[in-house]
Amino acid sequence: MKIKRSGPLELVIEDFPLFPGLVTLPAALFMLWKIQERFHEPLAFDMDLIGPVIAFLGFFFATALFNERSLFIFRIYERRLIWKRVGLLGRKGGIIPFDKIRNVIAQTGFSDCSVTYSLALVTETEKVPFTRFYSAGAKEECERIAKVILELLGKDSSRLIEDSILEMVASGNKIPAIKLAQEHYKMKLDEAKKFVEGLTK
Repeated sequence: MKIKRSGPLELVIEDFPLFPGLVTLPAALFMLWKIQERFHEPLAFDMDLIGPVIAFLGFFFATALFNERSLFIFRIYERRLIWKRVGLLGRKGGIIPFDKIRNVIAQTGFSDCSVTYSLALVTETEKVPFTRFYSAGAKEECERIAKVILELLGKDSSRLIEDSILEMVASGNKIPAIKLAQEHYKMKLDEAKKFVEGLTK
């Protein structure tokens, strides 16, 4: 996710993740090579060909599915956001007036080895994620983009983390909220728990 364009008339945020394709596209091409190799043999189609064909189709559709492009255009002069997400399975999007956007929040996901980050818009009726994927090592960039958007909307950007924690807890995601507090404020786990509990009282 990155700021593609920023000016007095509009702010454009784009997300076009390439990392799934870096894995799935070479695998699809390798399977395609294995398939064409079989056609040089006397028996062109047999049971040994079914596996590579299925693998090729799986990797090909995974490449197309996971490389979804998202575009968020904040039209400052119109005071509205136009967003769209385009992928193999179709497209979706919408138009959101600025006054219907309640907040921008950071979200976390985590595994044993890393913490990943994403951003989402909170409107009066739904949450609209900027991307389908959480990114490892993107904390500073996510926070920077969120603050740019909040300032554009005339909202308090200094409360990004606290508001994100409150939103996650309200959505039933207390563990990611604690993880966000722990990572952002460099707290120990028990300190982060106390911090989140103090915020939500």
